[in-house]
Amino acid sequence: MSNFVIARDLRRLIVDKIEQQQSTDSACAAELKAVWTRVVDASVNELDDFIASIRPGNRISAESQRLYSALFPTHSSAAWLSTQEKSDDLEEQLQKAKRFVDIAEERYASAAPLGFLSGLGKSDYEKEGIKRRKQERSSAQTDWLRLISAFEAQKLQELGLLREMLVEGMESPAFNAFAETRPKLKSVLEAAATEWSAVWKSHMNRQLESLEAIRTNCCKLEALFRQPEAESKPKLLSARDGV
Repeated sequence: MSNFVIARDLRRLIVDKIEQQQSTDSACAAELKAVWTRVVDASVNELDDFIASIRPGNRISAESQRLYSALFPTHSSAAWLSTQEKSDDLEEQLQKAKRFVDIAEERYASAAPLGFLSGLGKSDYEKEGIKRRKQERSSAQTDWLRLISAFEAQKLQELGLLREMLVEGMESPAFNAFAETRPKLKSVLEAAATEWSAVWKSHMNRQLESLEAIRTNCCKLEALFRQPEAESKPKLLSARDGV
């Protein structure tokens, strides 16, 4: 009966090691994820800065144009510039419309300081003037709100295009060449590679030690059940043999 006790203890040791391995796997995955997150954040920031430098009115060097085409083969610089020009144009219109709203509001306030009560006791001519100012204010506000909607829709389109470009740039074969031109990003990538290797090597060593312990206990367990039949025959239980 003592063989069963020994076998039980060996199995517990094996299961404990397996559970430790799973826990170690999770911890290692979390560390590697943190390293990868830093790489992604740095890469996105650098790509975003590069894309932001491609703006209407900015001089684009031949090297920047070549790198842009390599990073974003499905998104031409002309299309990106056109998208920004539309956003800039709508923003300018929006600012003008807001000035018209402010002017119209001031004129209406001057003509009708008491709001709808301002028409009381006024002549038809004065009432017509108040009505006209009110219509001007309403028209200006309508134009302003329309432009706000158009501008927000355009910025969403621009943001969507930017997201597509960032993903394409991250996955591009030209990304490593791009990183070489960005000292800060290059430094982050080199540090991340070193840290990634150190984390994985430490994890690998811990797991190999654990596997060796499991292998040893498995061999003991196998040897226990391969004993000659005579040695494994039942015997009377003693108090210490209880399971």
